Amino acid sequence: MSIVNTTIPNEGFALRRNLNPDDFDKLIKTHGARVKVYKTTLCPNVKKIDTVEHEIDCNLCHNNLFIDRDPKDGWSYLQSQKLEKMFNVDGTFDDQMVMASFIRGIYLQYFAKVELLDFTTTFYELIQRQNGDVDRLKYSAFEVGLLIDKNGVEYTFGQDFILTSPTRDIQWIGNRPSQGVIYSVYYEYLLTFRALKALHVNRFSQFGLPGSATVTPVEHAQQWILKRDYLITKEDLMNLPVSPNKVFVTTNSLEID
Repeated sequence: MSIVNTTIPNEGFALRRNLNPDDFDKLIKTHGARVKVYKTTLCPNVKKIDTVEHEIDCNLCHNNLFIDRDPKDGWSYLQSQKLEKMFNVDGTFDDQMVMASFIRGIYLQYFAKVELLDFTTTFYELIQRQNGDVDRLKYSAFEVGLLIDKNGVEYTFGQDFILTSPTRDIQWIGNRPSQGVIYSVYYEYLLTFRALKALHVNRFSQFGLPGSATVTPVEHAQQWILKRDYLITKEDLMNLPVSPNKVFVTTNSLEID
């Protein structure tokens, strides 16, 4: 998004009062959190464009259906992390859904990926042992707290496995499960959300000095509803869940796909 005209005629009150978006940006930077916002688009590795039938074991998006590229660093203030009803906002928030205000210059689209740069959270998943020494995780792991296979055997970080650089996947260096054996891994990763619903976007006004002949068009910060990435599921146009995510999330009585 960009502003086409940098100045326009001042046709408002001579003694104008400005809404200064710079001050709001400073508030977000003072009290908010550092974030990384990605350019998110649909994965083009599909069999048919009309049904969006996705290829199995896609090496482009790794069955995520989204491609996240070219992240931009910025600031955001996150709030509403409890059950409550908001005036003029449909739906109920839970502790995995937040309302986030971003500084200007950060533009989101639906399902855009948002990472918090200074905070981690925990995640667990089932992994099937693959060929070679590396097993891919859903997220880049900061620290592995537990890794145990279906036979009850636990594996130790630094002795049996390490984390690859820079992707932070599991790399086996010692004892390991046999190929095809399923194991469970519990680890920490950067807190990750996806944009679910736009609250305040396309908000524009003007800024200028009292009595000036011209004013400057300005945009105001965007505000979005974000949800934890792994709670947003994807379906193809045949209403079939995309493997391996089989869990549906219902928001406002509508399934998020």
